[in-house]
Amino acid sequence: MFLDFFDQKIKSIVESLRNEDPEIPVSMPTPRAKLLYFKQLSVE
Repeated sequence: MFLDFFDQKIKSIVESLRNEDPEIPVSMPTPRAKLLYFKQLSVE
């Protein structure tokens, strides 16, 4: 399902952001993570 795919993408982005900023909780995708995801989509 697309939403599952979306959740996986968000999780992987949050993981990479956590490497930069450990303050970001894994369980809560940040607006920044979502924004990065949509930017990636528009590039692809």
